[in-house]
Amino acid sequence: MNETKLLMISTDRKIFKEGSAVRVRMVEYGKIYNELHIIIFAKKKFTTQISKNVWIYPTNSLAKFFYVFDAIKIGKKILHSEGYKITCQDPFECGFVGWRLARKFKIPLELQIHTDIGSPYFTSLKLGWWLAFLNFMRFQLAKFLLPRADKI
Repeated sequence: MNETKLLMISTDRKIFKEGSAVRVRMVEYGKIYNELHIIIFAKKKFTTQISKNVWIYPTNSLAKFFYVFDAIKIGKKILHSEGYKITCQDPFECGFVGWRLARKFKIPLELQIHTDIGSPYFTSLKLGWWLAFLNFMRFQLAKFLLPRADKI
């Protein structure tokens, strides 16, 4: 185990289900780090420790609109000491939260990409106009955030 503490920003709510593959994987990741704190965009209202050094924090948001603001607020409370790194599940909303926190606390930011954001299907109207619009905005956000990441 190294001395690094990791703050992870994610949207994967399967972590709340005991025994889920996501939860098991996060406990395994926790063995690599001194501490692993995971903020999840969700409406749930609890914080829990899922292993000796892994904690999950739902944003407890009233609506999806508030996920980003609530995640930033939680992140500021977690990042109270030295030795943290931030990793974000995507270069979109999660990435924006991570970027804001990394900039404020002057710590490294890693952005993950799990989809082909350059594909024409990512913003295709075949997805429906609302999802196409959201993905277009996410693509613009990714173009802004990716050059600012320390690691991709």
